[in-house]
Formats: sequence, C-alpha cells, structure tokens
Amino acid sequence: MTDSPSNAGPAPQVGVRDLRVTFGRTIAVADVSVEVAPGVTGVLGPNGAGKTSLLRVLATDLRPQRGKVQFDGRPVDSRRTVRHYRRAVGFLPQRPDWHKWMTVREAVAYFAWLRAVPRNARSEAVGNSIEMVGLSRRAENRLGELSGGMFQRAMLATTLVHQPEVLILDEPTAGLDPVQRHQFREIVRLRPASSVTLISTHVFEDVTNLATNIVVMHDGRLPFTGTIREFTDQLNPDGGSSAEALEAAYLRFVGTDDVG
Repeated sequence: MTDSPSNAGPAPQVGVRDLRVTFGRTIAVADVSVEVAPGVTGVLGPNGAGKTSLLRVLATDLRPQRGKVQFDGRPVDSRRTVRHYRRAVGFLPQRPDWHKWMTVREAVAYFAWLRAVPRNARSEAVGNSIEMVGLSRRAENRLGELSGGMFQRAMLATTLVHQPEVLILDEPTAGLDPVQRHQFREIVRLRPASSVTLISTHVFEDVTNLATNIVVMHDGRLPFTGTIREFTDQLNPDGGSSAEALEAAYLRFVGTDDVG
C-alpha cells in the first residue's frame, strides 16, 4: 500500500447546511447538514436515497432549493466564491459524458484551462494526469474510440489535472475491471492527506480499502455519519470493519427491500 503524501497547506473544510433539493414534488435531499473531514469519505445508500443530488450540489453542478455549500468556513453563495470553490474541486459524475471527438489529451487540457492551471504548467499537468490514470499510450486517441473502462479513466484524469483540494466521485469504479479498480484505489491513496475525497459507490471493497469515514443516506436524509467501525459496531459489535462486515451492517441498516 502506498502511503498518502503529507500536505503542509491548511486542510479544506467542505460541507452543506440546511440543504434541500426537490424535483417537482419529490424531495431528494431533506434539510441535510454535514461537514466532510479531510481524508476519504464513502457515501453509501440505496438508489434514490439522494447521494447523487448531494454530490452534485457539493460540486456546484446542481442548485438547491434551500441551503448552501460551505468551503473553508464560508458560504459559497456569490459569483466570486463559486469561482474560487470550483477551482478547488474535481467532480466525476455518475455517468460522465464529453465530446467524443476530442482526444484524451485535448479533453484533459480543456479541463486544465477551465480550472485555471497556469499556462506554463499546463502541458506538464496534463501529461502527469494522463499518466496517473494509465492512459499515456492512448493520449492521442479520441474519447469515442476508448472502451468503457478507459473512458472512465480519461474522465478521472480531467478531474485530477488541477490537483483539486476537494475530489467528488460518483460511482467512479463503474465499468472498471478488478485491475483497473486496484489502479483507481492507488490513485486515490496518492492524494494529500489534507485533501477531501468523497466517493459514492455500491462497491464496499472500495470503501473499506480507502475510507475511514462514511456517510449513509436514506430517503434524502443522513441517518448516520461516522467511522466504518462505529457503523458496523452499532449493528454487529463482532463484525469488524471488513467489506463483508460493512455490507452486512449496511443491509441490516437500510433493509433489503430498499436495495436496488
């Protein structure tokens, strides 16, 4: 296992306060407040629990009906603060899509420009990001020519190119084979210990291999936030903190009827 490098800079603080997201009469997120600590936090919950809506709000990809994102103790509620925050965030949506006629290098370079990577550092940043996800030999391939797993890794490279303080990943290992999933975990482990990484996933091995803390969403609410061990101990004191123990505790917590 590769140890996470230290980071001398201040640890970012990210969260939401009194967040409500609705789609018509459906309440996707119901008055949720949470602060995410530095390190890796897993976001768990059945389909329709509100996980994607929460992550999209945190990424400023979705405007809530009520509540605000907070970054470094300040609300992200003006053009200036949104611009500052977006430069600190990398976001990989659940079903990423991008212009398939672009090459891998062009797509990553565009996001480097979008996230204000300095011009004199942009080429190196793009190359490093592509190499990090194992696509150096595919850098000149068009996105439309890639397999599903390679495309997912290319999209991951676009989120990493500016070395974000806050990384938000929604189902990042969907479509990846076991080797690629292992490579993904190694990439996350290389992030600075002071950075924030949020991973929404149904793959319990990803959570137990990477995260210490978890957030469990259910019916748009957050019935549990804390460590993996605290969660498993709450439901099965002898369960431990393995992927199997986490999955068993999770199924007991949400009920099998809600899993789909």
